[in-house]
Amino acid sequence: MSVRGYLLSSVLRSDGPGNSEFPPHTLVPAMRDAYPNLLLAEEDNLLAEIIAFRLELLGYKVARVKSGQELLERMADDLPDLMIVDLFLPDMDGFDLINQLSSESRTDRVPILVFSTDSELESVERAHAAGADDFLVVPFDPTVMEYKVEQLLERAVGGK
Repeated sequence: MSVRGYLLSSVLRSDGPGNSEFPPHTLVPAMRDAYPNLLLAEEDNLLAEIIAFRLELLGYKVARVKSGQELLERMADDLPDLMIVDLFLPDMDGFDLINQLSSESRTDRVPILVFSTDSELESVERAHAAGADDFLVVPFDPTVMEYKVEQLLERAVGGK
């Protein structure tokens, strides 16, 4: 099996209902009124592909960008329902990007899920201080990502 196949199979693996501390996926695509649009900012193609594939299987529409500048350009055209942002982007500091997005009145209500390989408490605190709504350390359990995405979307609908 190729590395790509192994990674995709491990991301798609599920322990089944009741075997996780997180509830099973509750927003079944067929039951949604609208499919949420997610914007993913990740430089690494393989990681972006894995994340997008998993979320698309759950019915989300996922647009991918590789840089902070691309994310800002995309945001000028259309606002997503949720942003997933890596702290380490090639052209700008992730903390600065999050701060910019959460400071602008047009984008401050769009939830931001940050993910990073940096698991230091200081980084998590800085991300939250900059305006991130949640933080996910890479590598992560796919069910945890699903749970966080669902929670952020539900919170956004109910008012941030």
